[in-house]
Amino acid sequence: DLKLLGVDDRVVGMTYSEFGRRIKSNASGGTDHGAAAPMFIFGKNVVPGVLGTNPAIPATATVNDNVPFQYDFRSVYASLLQSWFCVPDSDLQMVMMKNFQQLDLVNNAKCKTATPNLSGNTLISNYPNPFAESTKIEFTTAGGHTLVQIINGMGQVVKVLVEADYPAAGTYSTSFNAYGLPSGVYYARLQNGPTQQVRTMLKAR
Repeated sequence: DLKLLGVDDRVVGMTYSEFGRRIKSNASGGTDHGAAAPMFIFGKNVVPGVLGTNPAIPATATVNDNVPFQYDFRSVYASLLQSWFCVPDSDLQMVMMKNFQQLDLVNNAKCKTATPNLSGNTLISNYPNPFAESTKIEFTTAGGHTLVQIINGMGQVVKVLVEADYPAAGTYSTSFNAYGLPSGVYYARLQNGPTQQVRTMLKAR
């Protein structure tokens, strides 16, 4: 219908939900609300493909376990506002109340801005792993806005280790002190523009 009306180059569609789903079915055969879910964006000007990777699902997952989110859903909103609706950066920061990094979601839009990208097999790692109380986290950024978060097995962000603008590409390190947190699986999440990686970590007893 959009093509027939001659407006298919002016429309982008998006699915969204206020909640994700957990890994394992509950007692009634369904899954409870969770921390992560896929989003679909469609239209003539959408960049085709998949952002993110298949999550690592532990064999011992319980009904309380979540997969860690890879992209904050507000990054999707901010990207479409800036790259499709041409909202100026200063206005975008005021609307979103924070710098949610841009993703390459649409093309052929006059207002689209270039975003940094970085490829590599391992952009975030930690040592030791498993760890008892603290671990050193190394991450590689292409420069610009960089975010390193710690997510627990419930899919909740328990700590933001890094949120800063780096003037140049490089490899940096920070420490995660898990004192007082329960043992179990944690995830170190890196986002640098459209690039993201999630590292699985284990806090031992």
